[in-house]
Amino acid sequence: LKIRRSGKILLHEIGHLYGMTHCEYFKCLMNHNVVLDQVPMTLCPICLNKLYFAMIQDHQNRKLTFIAMDNQTTDNDNAETFEFDILQRYKSLYEWSKKYRIFAESNWYQNRVDSLTNSV
Repeated sequence: LKIRRSGKILLHEIGHLYGMTHCEYFKCLMNHNVVLDQVPMTLCPICLNKLYFAMIQDHQNRKLTFIAMDNQTTDNDNAETFEFDILQRYKSLYEWSKKYRIFAESNWYQNRVDSLTNSV
């Protein structure tokens, strides 16, 4: 129970570091009352989309900073691309929640992995 609550608070605060505000649309990790056990350790579709765009923006900013620091580097020299792999994200979160015996979230993530794997 302590690991579940700590994980929720940590992930919620990391969301704020990416510029995400509290969610008003669904029950999700970015709700104001994140400590309560009624709030899941998952993001709703709207907040997942916000995280996706925040991560793209963060990646672009870091790439531009890197290029600016090295005058000889061009976009062709830095072929690094950003990929937001939702299936890998859910697999990693499934393994983490399974390891720490957070069964409700583990089952939720396993269902997401199964549905994404079957739809591909």
